[in-house]
Amino acid sequence: MKQKFSEIIRRFGALRYPLIVVGAILASACIAATVFAADIDTVGVNYKGQITEITCHEGTVNDALKAAGIILTNNDKINCDSETALSAVQSVEISDKNDTILFVPGKVYTFPQTHGTAIDYALEMSDRSGLDILSDEERRVAEATPTPSPAPVSEVKNETEYWDVAFKTDRRPDDTMYEGQTKTIREGEKGQRQVDYIVKYSNGKVVSKEVTSDKVIKEPVNKIVAYGTMKSTQTDKGKNVAYSKVYRNFSATGYSWKEPDNIWGRSTSYGILAQDGVIAVDKSIIKLGTKVYVEGVGGVPDYGYAIAADTGNAIKGNKVDLHIEDLTAMHKWGRKNVNIYILEDQSVNIFDLRNNDV
Repeated sequence: MKQKFSEIIRRFGALRYPLIVVGAILASACIAATVFAADIDTVGVNYKGQITEITCHEGTVNDALKAAGIILTNNDKINCDSETALSAVQSVEISDKNDTILFVPGKVYTFPQTHGTAIDYALEMSDRSGLDILSDEERRVAEATPTPSPAPVSEVKNETEYWDVAFKTDRRPDDTMYEGQTKTIREGEKGQRQVDYIVKYSNGKVVSKEVTSDKVIKEPVNKIVAYGTMKSTQTDKGKNVAYSKVYRNFSATGYSWKEPDNIWGRSTSYGILAQDGVIAVDKSIIKLGTKVYVEGVGGVPDYGYAIAADTGNAIKGNKVDLHIEDLTAMHKWGRKNVNIYILEDQSVNIFDLRNNDV
């Protein structure tokens, strides 16, 4: 019988560690997809078989534990140093120092080794997980093996811990700022949480720690951050231009009212004089009077701020004419590709902008 019992213990020991390793891999795989993401401060903590996902600011593992309200005791075992930076760990897993943890797909079982033998835990794992860990003979031997008594409680204390409650960050759109710009409207403030326990000791060691009260005594104040929603591009002089829509790769031809064969003079369809800053468009695509910014494509210099003020029989679809009063500059331009940005602010004076865009 003793030989049989030793064989059971040996088999349990051989089984336990592969299960723990496989379980750790399964748990880590589940956690890895969501824990410690680069662009959001999300942290997963596996506390004695229960996986908790929390939001935490940059800091250490201990900061994550505090945010989750987890208090380590002398009987707890953690898979990394609590002062390790969050960015340096893959997962945070905590168990009792003498626990056996069994991971089954979709379930996690934790068995505290404080009141029995390895066979007791093998029995419990068989019953709770449905795995065929013990044969009928092994089960019979295990059930006949006495279980030692738990350690006597020598002291009971009421203890209180205070923990920070992390604040959240509210992001609010702001159409007065460009995309990519942010502004802090209000700083966040941490709250405070009070947790009361009844703690039982045996010869100075914690036997159990029971929560009797858990309440937030100070609510956190959320941080408010505004983020810009205005689309923008930059001029070839490095200035931001806010726009609502863009037409890309239009074919742009230079023209001038000073051309010798011009029979129309300086008049335009919109009623203003032809001058630098006036462009001719297909009004079914860009409405007359629309204010735009014309950007050169492929190293071509920008034409700059302009107003859609003219039309033409040959200007259909993705074609525009750009008025260039200087004939030499007009011929040099010829025909090039441009992007046309519809300005967000249609109240601007584009001729003032052209004069100041130096």
